[in-house]
Amino acid sequence: MNRRTTPSASFLMIALLCFGACSTPKRTGWRAYDRGDYTAAYENWAPAAAAGDADAQYLLGVLHEEGRGVERDVGEAGRWYALAAEQGCAPAQNNLGLFHYVGIGVPKSHETAAAWFARAADQGFARAKTNLGVLYLFGQSVDVDEARARALFREGADGGDARAQRLLGAMCAEGLGGERDASAAARWFERAAEQGDRDAQYELGLLYKQGAGVPASDPLALAWFRRAAEQGSLEAQYAVGWMHLRGEGTARDPEEAARWLRLAGDGGVPVAQANLGIQYLQGDGVVQDDREGARWLRRAADSGFAMAQHNLGLLHIKGQGVARSHPEAVRWLRMAAEQGFTPSQVKLASMYESGHGVARDLIDAYMWYAIAGEREGSGAGAESERLEAKMTEVQVSYARRLARDWKAETSDPPLVVSR
Repeated sequence: MNRRTTPSASFLMIALLCFGACSTPKRTGWRAYDRGDYTAAYENWAPAAAAGDADAQYLLGVLHEEGRGVERDVGEAGRWYALAAEQGCAPAQNNLGLFHYVGIGVPKSHETAAAWFARAADQGFARAKTNLGVLYLFGQSVDVDEARARALFREGADGGDARAQRLLGAMCAEGLGGERDASAAARWFERAAEQGDRDAQYELGLLYKQGAGVPASDPLALAWFRRAAEQGSLEAQYAVGWMHLRGEGTARDPEEAARWLRLAGDGGVPVAQANLGIQYLQGDGVVQDDREGARWLRRAADSGFAMAQHNLGLLHIKGQGVARSHPEAVRWLRMAAEQGFTPSQVKLASMYESGHGVARDLIDAYMWYAIAGEREGSGAGAESERLEAKMTEVQVSYARRLARDWKAETSDPPLVVSR
């Protein structure tokens, strides 16, 4: 339950219970658990759980949820969590709330989840405060209340919950539920990042890259991106690859860049796929291979990434790594142009003007030049002026109207990162 993904209900058990109060069988179970003998842990905890011990019931719930020492059975995990939760075990209340939130092992119900989170939060359980805060942030079974969410995240963060620290950092960065405070955002991201929260590590890397709330530092940005990347963050893997490709925060290393971009690309990050494709086309850090370059660009283009669509169109014009085909080039250029990618708009206009891959049409050519001409530095304004000499006043007027209508129906496209 965060801004990006729905989390697993599973939590590590370390530090959740008061070990000093454990009976000898439970202590023996913990020793077995620590050495990886989950069957022995189950055998030690099961009698206590059957006798009504709440901590043991919670622990059996975890074993059933994770499938350690027993077959994984979320229904049985939910049953043990419920027994422990009814006795006031805060970790069990929190996990039972997560089960209801997701709808695994128990009926899905955000309202029931909120009730269990609230009971655990009232006992000071930091993770439950965080989960309850998320419900208030998104208005799930409760009214949206950003200020309440921020307060709950602060309580969870003060209790040491890394996810609460990250979410509080995000709210400070965005000014949700209170004032925007980049410095506070950086502090909370750093606290979560130091605990190993990979999303916080990535966010902290962004702050160092941008110089927001902290002094700008490419080396520190790269260090935090790398820590997140090593934990599997696709965004961070792309960032590490990009910085090695550009030589930002480190010496330029296209081979290292290709390694990280491939990881992100295999994970489905279009901008990583596109840049890796360009590396193959140029033989930059990899063995030059037009077909492999086109393959990576096609993967990104199929995802709707405008820069890749543009470059794939150019490859079809030249027949580089793909079949030479002006109609296919026009198809890809049009996709990118309709997303607002200026280079594609200019190239598509020239295709209409010359009649390559499409019927020659000066009106459409002028329209795309006029649309691209709104972008400073495109050079398309001069092209449209040049084209006017070949057109009648009626044609120019109609083309200008088409350009105005197109701009009225579209919004500014998202920024893309390209080499």
